[in-house]
Amino acid sequence: MKRRKALDRRREIQIVCESFTPLKAHSFFEYIRRSKQLAFLWLLLKENPNRNKDELVQRVLQVKGLLGKNNDRTLRENIQKNIQVLANWFKLVNMVRGLKETKFNKENEEHRAALEELWNSLTDKQENIWKEWKDIGFQGKDPSTDFRGAGWLSLLQLIYFAKKYNSLCTKILYNCNTSVPNYPFACTGIYCTQALTNLLEQGILLPLQEQESNENELLEIFHEEYVRLFLLFHHTWRQGNPENLLEFEKYMEKTIQLAKDKLREKGTILTAEELKNSSYS
Repeated sequence: MKRRKALDRRREIQIVCESFTPLKAHSFFEYIRRSKQLAFLWLLLKENPNRNKDELVQRVLQVKGLLGKNNDRTLRENIQKNIQVLANWFKLVNMVRGLKETKFNKENEEHRAALEELWNSLTDKQENIWKEWKDIGFQGKDPSTDFRGAGWLSLLQLIYFAKKYNSLCTKILYNCNTSVPNYPFACTGIYCTQALTNLLEQGILLPLQEQESNENELLEIFHEEYVRLFLLFHHTWRQGNPENLLEFEKYMEKTIQLAKDKLREKGTILTAEELKNSSYS
C-alpha cells in the first residue's frame, strides 16, 4: 500500500506536467500550493522568483524520486515552464500589491499630473460634452477619494485603457453617459482593478509566460486583462438590460464569474479575436 501511494505521488507531477497549456498551468499552480513534498518550491520562489530554474527542476525530480529515471525531456521542459509561470506570478503579485497599497495623494505632483492625463485622454475633442469629474464616472468633485479601494494602481489602469485604446474607451464612456440605465465609467474601472487583483492573488489569473519576464512585461499583461475585464462587464451590462444602477453589483459578480471561467479555460478573459469583436464594445 505504501509503495502504491509513493508511485501515485510520483506520477502526479508527470500527469500535471505532461503538457503545457493554460489549463495545465493552473493545475500546476494548485498542485504546488497544496503539495507538502514540494512546499519548498513555493517558499523558495516566494523568497526569490529569480532563482535558477534548472536547479529547481532537478530538486523537484529528486524529491519525487524521478531523478535518473530516464526522464522524458518534455517532462523536464514542462516542469521548468510551469515553474517559470509560478515565478512570474510571484513577481507580478508583489508589484501589483505595491502599486495598490500606494495611496493616491493629491498633493503629489506626479499623481496630480496622472489624473490630468486621464482627463485629457478621455475628453480630448469632447470638451463641450464632459465638463466635470462626474461626467467621466467619478462620484464627486474630488476624484482622489474614489481611489481609496485600489490606490495608485487603479488610476494607472484607467490611464492605460484611455491611452492605448482611446477610441474604444471614449466610445464606452459616451455609451455609459447616454444609455439608460448607465453606470459610472471611472468607478467601474476602479472596481475592475480590485476584482482583477483578487483574481491574480487567487492564482486564477496567471501570467502564462514560459520565459522569465521583466516587471514592465508582466504589468502590461495585467493591464491588458484589466481592459478585457472592463469590456466583458460592459458587454454583460448591455446584453442583460438591467433595470437600474442598483443591479451593478449583480452584473459585476456575473462578469467576474465569467472571467474566472475564461481564465481557467483559455488563460485570458477575452481572446484577441473577441477583443476585436464589436459586440464587446
